[in-house]
Amino acid sequence: MRDEPANRSPPEDADDRRPIAVGLVLWLLATVVVATVAAIREIPSEALWTCVAGLVLGVAGLLHVSRRRRMNDR
Repeated sequence: MRDEPANRSPPEDADDRRPIAVGLVLWLLATVVVATVAAIREIPSEALWTCVAGLVLGVAGLLHVSRRRRMNDR
């Protein structure tokens, strides 16, 4: 067994922008796929709104993390 503390907190200087950006790209891809399928055949509108909500929340998260990082760099 390794002697590591059980309760390790994440480092304060971790850059969360990259995983959020990857998530945004995935939500954008999902939005394009759902919009394309919706153009071909009828699908529930909730599918497209879910993708849009993912994009909006991802952008909000990216702005929040970027602003927090700028404030901590001061």
